[in-house]
Amino acid sequence: MREDISPANFVKEAIRIISEEGLLALTIRRLGRDMHCNSANIYYYFNDLEELIAYASMEYCSQYVAEVSRCCESAPDAITGYRQAWDRMVELSFETPLIYEKLLYGKYRDRLGDIARGYYRLFPEKAENLDPDIMETITSPGFSSYHDNLILSRCIEAGCFAKEDSKVIGRTLNSLYASFLRDRIRVGEDNDKIIQLKKEFFQCLDRTLEVYRIK
Repeated sequence: MREDISPANFVKEAIRIISEEGLLALTIRRLGRDMHCNSANIYYYFNDLEELIAYASMEYCSQYVAEVSRCCESAPDAITGYRQAWDRMVELSFETPLIYEKLLYGKYRDRLGDIARGYYRLFPEKAENLDPDIMETITSPGFSSYHDNLILSRCIEAGCFAKEDSKVIGRTLNSLYASFLRDRIRVGEDNDKIIQLKKEFFQCLDRTLEVYRIK
């Protein structure tokens, strides 16, 4: 049995398997074999395979969080940063749609804040140079895939949208994104269809922002 059994190493091994062979290759038995340990050891650190997958998926999502931090820093105004954040979300998640779908809309979708907090605790170097407000939001206990408040709150503060519309905007765009993400999974690797999905998503997003934006 390996002597370096730890939650961090289970997550690292899960990330390796996913990146090399895809999400469907990751099983409890496979992890036990590759970690040279009894697969039951996994349950000492994680509730089930789904929770471990959520932690491993944060490796991909953390890249998005880092890019959102850069959008906040470089964008000329709040609404431009918000639009850029959505652009990065679509680009990154459409590269690995199964992983994002599992993380954002799977079993642990209502515990994203807990998962993110645990992930950054295991890998603190991933949190370096990230926007403090975004980190506070994404690691808060109540954070879930249905609350689009990473940058939307800044748009409210900047007077782009009315505060009473924030929940409607967030819900609308997240429901829209979920639908397009599942369509991305459905079309497989048909590049023309992927490009069309991106185009249609941003047409819907821009129209939504136009409707709610304070003139």
